Amino acid sequence: MKYGAAYDHHGEKRRKRGSLFFRKKKDKSRKATHSWAAASNAGDCDWCSRALAPAPAVYCENCTLTVHQPGCKDYIVECNKPKSSKTSVGKSLSANSGKSSKRSSVSGQSQSNSTSHIYNDDKDGSDHKHDQSNASDDAGASEWPEVYLTPDQLGEEAIMLGLGASEPDTWAAGAPKGLAKSLGDRETKRQEHIYELILTEKHHCLTIRLMQKMFAAGMVRSCGVSGAQVWRMFPRVDELWALHAALLARLRARQRRAPAVASVADILADTFAPPAQDKLKAAYGEFCSRHRDAVEVFKDCCAREPRLARFIRKCQQNPLLRKKVCTL
Repeated sequence: MKYGAAYDHHGEKRRKRGSLFFRKKKDKSRKATHSWAAASNAGDCDWCSRALAPAPAVYCENCTLTVHQPGCKDYIVECNKPKSSKTSVGKSLSANSGKSSKRSSVSGQSQSNSTSHIYNDDKDGSDHKHDQSNASDDAGASEWPEVYLTPDQLGEEAIMLGLGASEPDTWAAGAPKGLAKSLGDRETKRQEHIYELILTEKHHCLTIRLMQKMFAAGMVRSCGVSGAQVWRMFPRVDELWALHAALLARLRARQRRAPAVASVADILADTFAPPAQDKLKAAYGEFCSRHRDAVEVFKDCCAREPRLARFIRKCQQNPLLRKKVCTL
């Protein structure tokens, strides 16, 4: 794709590349900022909709959001005015419960009756919230099909590469019985390293494929993001997929020859030698050098289109992403 304009290079000190979706850095130039304070971890996170416990929680005194301190707090770009008072009510109840513990036994009896009433109200509210959540999920399935992407929807090539297949964490766990023992410790360790390399490449290919099929396609189809903006967020991602899919295909073919792989040295040598070397350098050179621009475009799109932030949040709940971290 040729959407991208000339990139403005700048001579600032190069920083370690972070994740585009999973570790958003705080934007110091924004006008409204969060005012975080420690909060009770009872209830659900307003960002990911999961239970706050057992992780610590924080509460924004400006927009009244209560979220997980490690992780979710860093995803929220802007601090907006509160849309409801449910979180404020929860904070008031938490504060009042501490004061009421010092009252007399007479007022304690009164508190018991009041607490029982509050509990029933909270239970009803929780059930109502659960019903709303289910309705929202049903609506999301038709609104954002990319959110519910499954392994068999990643494409025929991805299926052939086994991107959605469940595999053992170690070579020995999946090898024929007695093979590891017969090979000896040294050869078994070598096979473990080869197996780990293949699994790492598999997970990397899955990450790239999800960028294409889930994020890029979903942004254009459902979130009003233009093709030019998507290209600036994922420059040359199609080329990266082609290069890595070709590498994984060769590794898989070698893996299928025998339970114990003889060698992958020739495959790696071909991958990092011309002309493949030049293609990798060109694709990754542009992909990595445009990271700052990609983050700025993503922030701008989130500010202009509220659906985008909700779409990304929903995508992160997909099982394909829960144990994967975008490290490109």
